[in-house]
Amino acid sequence: MPSFETSIKKNILNVNLSYPDISNRDENNLFVRIGLDHVRASDDIMIYFDGPRNGYVVLMDKTKDMGNYMDEVEEKQEVAFIPAWNMEK
Repeated sequence: MPSFETSIKKNILNVNLSYPDISNRDENNLFVRIGLDHVRASDDIMIYFDGPRNGYVVLMDKTKDMGNYMDEVEEKQEVAFIPAWNMEK
């Protein structure tokens, strides 16, 4: 298991992952789960670094509104890909 460090500066929570396995896209990757504990309902997101694509992947469980509850219909669907570098060309 890779090590990690956390710190808080002003209103930013920093999480640094020390050398996680980024060589593949399977369950061996280290995922960071972010959840909101608040009256405002929100699904958690999971983030990991995809080495072959050289960027961050954001995943969410796909849910369906059943009226009085939310039903999970699919696990870990990719909802965003963020390149490792944001450079102008």
